[in-house]
Amino acid sequence: ASPAAAPRAVAPEVPPIPAILVAEDLAPRVVCSSVGVMTSETSVRAEVELRAGTIEARGRREGLNHADSDMSLVAQAAVAAVAELIADPVLLHLRDVRLDSVGGHEVVLTAVDLVEGRRSTTLFGTCGTSHNRQQAVVYAVLDALNRRLALHGLKTLEAEG
Repeated sequence: ASPAAAPRAVAPEVPPIPAILVAEDLAPRVVCSSVGVMTSETSVRAEVELRAGTIEARGRREGLNHADSDMSLVAQAAVAAVAELIADPVLLHLRDVRLDSVGGHEVVLTAVDLVEGRRSTTLFGTCGTSHNRQQAVVYAVLDALNRRLALHGLKTLEAEG
């Protein structure tokens, strides 16, 4: 006689856990409307215009003219413009912007600190420079911030008026 098969334990059915989905489309995505850089012998001025839906914001920064100062000032202007669009009390700070080579392509890398109350998070963004270096800097800043901005309130026309 063969030994009796041991009864198999049946695992209790566990109900599914509800998921919380973050709908990024609820808030309009921040996009770059324009980037301008003016240089003189001694100074560089950068201006970035961003748009979120129908709201526009401008960031401007000026500094001494030296190697890569245009890139740094464009990134600072982009961060300032994003800060103008946010309704929530947060602080944005450009930690770093640099060019590097990845896979044989020139890429802009940015690190932006987002400070909410006592919590600080460094967010990272990238963009290839295949078209325009100044635009790539703005897109790298937006790459770092756009997903997180969907979780924060952006200004509206009613708040502006």
